[in-house]
Amino acid sequence: INAHVGKFDISASGWYVDYGVDAISREKTIYHKTNALMEADSEIGLGVNDGAANISAVAELNPRHSIGLALEFQSTRQEGPTDSYTSYRMGDYEQLNVSRYAMMDKSTRYAAALNYIIKTDTLGSTLKFIVDYNQSAPTKGEDSHAMIDENGIQTDSLYNYRNTSLFRIATASVARERTLSSHWKLKYGAKYTYNEINSASQYRYLNAGVWMPSVVDDFDISYAENIGAAYATATMNYGRFSAVVGLRGEYTYTDGGRESGVSQKYFSLFPNANFSFALDKSGKHSLVAQYSRNIARPSFWNLTPNRQQISDYTFQSGNPLLKPQYTDNITVTAVVAYKYSLTLGMNIRHDAIQQIVLQDPNNPQMMELTYKNLPTDNFYLASLNLPFNVTKWWDWNTNITGLISKQRITEDSEFEVNEVAQWNTNMTFKLPKKFFIDVYYQGMTSAKVSNIRMKGNHSMTFNIKKQIKDSWTLQCGL
Repeated sequence: INAHVGKFDISASGWYVDYGVDAISREKTIYHKTNALMEADSEIGLGVNDGAANISAVAELNPRHSIGLALEFQSTRQEGPTDSYTSYRMGDYEQLNVSRYAMMDKSTRYAAALNYIIKTDTLGSTLKFIVDYNQSAPTKGEDSHAMIDENGIQTDSLYNYRNTSLFRIATASVARERTLSSHWKLKYGAKYTYNEINSASQYRYLNAGVWMPSVVDDFDISYAENIGAAYATATMNYGRFSAVVGLRGEYTYTDGGRESGVSQKYFSLFPNANFSFALDKSGKHSLVAQYSRNIARPSFWNLTPNRQQISDYTFQSGNPLLKPQYTDNITVTAVVAYKYSLTLGMNIRHDAIQQIVLQDPNNPQMMELTYKNLPTDNFYLASLNLPFNVTKWWDWNTNITGLISKQRITEDSEFEVNEVAQWNTNMTFKLPKKFFIDVYYQGMTSAKVSNIRMKGNHSMTFNIKKQIKDSWTLQCGL
């Protein structure tokens, strides 16, 4: 719903979804040193209930001053069982596991934002004050029951896990945009971000009718992250040449007290530059060069070390020791006839955050899917974009990208080089009587990231659409 009432522009929306997912997983692990074999079949049944509502309003106090407010609420709930059958064989020894994991994951989120904007001249200069707040309260749980047959001797186990968390994020920023002339623009500002993380987990198993602490350690992580940033960006346009040059500085201070072991202080600079040159007067052909440095901080879920059971021999967890990932991006793009383009580039990543499979040090039979900072994880790319108007009734757009990655999993390991190709193509056919056919195909070759190899994949979507008058569209797809 959107409405204009007096000086107010008001928007409100809401949605709710209820659906189920069934997934089947087959797993096979060969242990070469012990000549053992593990095979597992799992079936996951998942029910999902999601809903959200939001409302926002902007008031134009006068032609130069405006104020805006936005509020949002979201609720998510997922629950369902995982049934698993696992066989582990080593010589004459055989162990069979039949288990059920019943999981529950629910969360509520509240968000609010407020801004105040002042137009300082008639050229488009502005001064903005913005504050926002987000709060999320997820709860996770798992109850598991496993029946174990070890060379004909049967035992069973009962196990449960509970995790409760509270996350708060608040930001405050001031941003100034000044149009100095028709050739020059200047942007500068400052921002403060506060991240508060509270997460506690408890693991228990049943022994002689008493719930006992598990071999998996309970944990209670609480820490606050403070980020102060300042930036400045200059934009210049002169004839065929234009440039954008900027610099951002960030200071991060994180403290969780002695209990959490989380304590970080670091300052980072992030330069960026964009230069473009038109090869002809109309700008039909051009060259663009770009450089930027950015940071990717690990997410809450990547840091939280709670264990999520995938099968009897595989679990997933976060890594609280992850460091931020820094990336230097360099690209050069040639544009022909406004639409055809060729891009060459490279991404140099420092402490790249990647998923990796490791052996559990407490149980060599167990595989842990977790996250790690890789010492080297760079890639070099070439990307070609080709949009064609084949006929009046046939549009065809194709993008092809080739990647060469270079990585090391540990400081003393050798470099690994992997090649990957990605492509997507989209065709639209305009038929009589306002019928349309869309065909979309995308794919990629196999790829290796850290020590995980992903097979190549391909997908195709086919849609036929009928436009009814000017307001309705009927669509069927496969």
